Amino acid sequence: MLTAAGLKRKTYHEIYEEMVEDLGKQLGQDINTSETSPLGMMMQLFAWHLSVLWEDVEQVYHESYIQYATGVQLDALAVFYGLRRKLEQAAYGNIKVTGTPKFIVPAGLQVGTKSGVWFMTVDDCVLDDSGKGEVAVVATVPGIIGNVPADSITEMLTSVKEITSITNPASMAEGRERENDVEFRDRLRAARDGSHAATVDAIVSALLQIPDVKSAAVRVNDTMQTNEEGIPAKSIRTYVYGGQDERIAQTIFEKKAAGIGTDGTKTVKVRDVSGGEHDVRFSRMKLLDAHIEAEVKATSSFSSRGKEDIVTAIAQYIGGVGADQQDYTGLPQGSRIVYSRLLAAIQNVTGVEEVLELKVKLGDGEFVSGNVNIPLYEVARVAPERIKVAVIYV
Repeated sequence: MLTAAGLKRKTYHEIYEEMVEDLGKQLGQDINTSETSPLGMMMQLFAWHLSVLWEDVEQVYHESYIQYATGVQLDALAVFYGLRRKLEQAAYGNIKVTGTPKFIVPAGLQVGTKSGVWFMTVDDCVLDDSGKGEVAVVATVPGIIGNVPADSITEMLTSVKEITSITNPASMAEGRERENDVEFRDRLRAARDGSHAATVDAIVSALLQIPDVKSAAVRVNDTMQTNEEGIPAKSIRTYVYGGQDERIAQTIFEKKAAGIGTDGTKTVKVRDVSGGEHDVRFSRMKLLDAHIEAEVKATSSFSSRGKEDIVTAIAQYIGGVGADQQDYTGLPQGSRIVYSRLLAAIQNVTGVEEVLELKVKLGDGEFVSGNVNIPLYEVARVAPERIKVAVIYV
């Protein structure tokens, strides 16, 4: 029932007792409603199904709130914040082709890695007089699997005699998985002020709505002189991790106040509604590799994928790629890796009885068993290859 304190779900025993009481009022107190009587067993069956229905009612009630909503219910709530869940995206980049001069490499040619990650050329490419050319490719399957390293695309699905070799001079990028509920919920909380403008919170919130932007921060100099951070007078400096330069610059331009300058290491030209050009500057956050070493004591309930579950739990807390190949947002820039919270994340994995040893290292620093501060405008990221987990079974 719905009260001033919220929804109170009826339990199986409460429903059964109410049915017995009501039946006694209607048919008399001498009616046999014991648990072993035909009538009693029938009421037990009805009470059970009604209790399941009450559980569904409770779930529907709670999923009207962001902290409890999941799946499509969370998507529906996001409409009120002007946001949508980030969908999976295919990785893309360029490949260099060597072959017969003036040969036209057709759009749709499938190339890939030895491990079977395939890409498709986006446009036709005419090889020059020396038999070389460069063309854009996109992964045939969306997701982080397409973010392959440089010089790994060397195979063609169907051999073409006019092409002697292919390679990717740089790694493929921007491939991502569908945003999960944890990441989407965190972004909704952070972006609730994104509908406003000309405030620090509005700029940060709007930036977090851009696909692949994981973290953002804004520094303000509201004085008439260049401050100690080197930010010019009456200007802002925006730090961003992830996302495309053009989208970031456009968002900053739309959200900052008129007459306020921008500062940073990157400069992107943006046009206003009247066609005028403006230089928008911002800086990229520095990426810090986080290394984790953990030794745990596990019980018989520790699954065969227990190590992978620990790696994913660490990635969900700190940020980075987990064993499930999901890219988690994790901690914001300039925050702190709290030792006890990292410890709790590991201990929450099914089958972990005790964490015997836990050490953390950021960048080129030393391993420590304690809190680790993430410097301002830097983001800590983990990856499966930088997380070592040792398991002792009891």
